[in-house]
Amino acid sequence: MKVTYDNTFGPATVTPKATPAPKPEPVAAAPIQAFQMEDVDQLPEFNGDLKIYLAKNMRYPESVRSAKIQGIPILEFVVGPSGLLQEVGINVSSGQPLLDEEALRLFRQMETTPLWKPGKLNGQPVAVVYTLPVTFKL
Repeated sequence: MKVTYDNTFGPATVTPKATPAPKPEPVAAAPIQAFQMEDVDQLPEFNGDLKIYLAKNMRYPESVRSAKIQGIPILEFVVGPSGLLQEVGINVSSGQPLLDEEALRLFRQMETTPLWKPGKLNGQPVAVVYTLPVTFKL
């Protein structure tokens, strides 16, 4: 604390020592209120043909392809009320990490582009947990 004196009246000003502003605590994202597939009136739908989309965008890892390895990772994700995917993850591994990673890449790119029609409950769009196998077959 810095004190400046005025000879006539004693301390004229008191300047408190500057302290840095506290850093805000990181705010954890609130858990998504998502319904299970069996709890909604209308399931989410991919806009278009999902098989064609996957065939056009899938990059079968070369090392796995040359070893003639196939697999089916099962993904779980939330189709949000806007049609964007959230919380994309592997529910059941294919047993081949490169196939799992490619399946995740394919679906994580849908986190920024709404390629799905959301599920509905009572006519309103809602978030729905969706489980989907992704087949890697030669």
